Amino acid sequence: MACQKRHQVLYNSAAAATGDWNRLDNRYEFPEDRTVQAFVTAGDTVYIEVASKDVKGQMGAAEAAMLLALLPEDITVLTSFTASGTYVIDGPWSYVRVRKTGTAGLGKVQGFI
Repeated sequence: MACQKRHQVLYNSAAAATGDWNRLDNRYEFPEDRTVQAFVTAGDTVYIEVASKDVKGQMGAAEAAMLLALLPEDITVLTSFTASGTYVIDGPWSYVRVRKTGTAGLGKVQGFI
């Protein structure tokens, strides 16, 4: 079964912050490749993070509560950017988010997820 990929802006801000979790169309049974582009101002770092704990199967408020309760060991950093570039998210992840450090300028991450 193929997943449905849609264009999504995962992060678009000059602030140092952590973006929202974005639900992916697949679960752990179906690995999928997703290419994202990162645009980063020199002096800033952008991290692509995924939930390494499967929280799918929950609905609504229960799902949101599980995402908020994720511990650092439940989150995997796939890669980081200190300059603009692309990355292929490869694997059966349920959720992805972006974390940005530094306030030198705009950080934007987008792609077909």
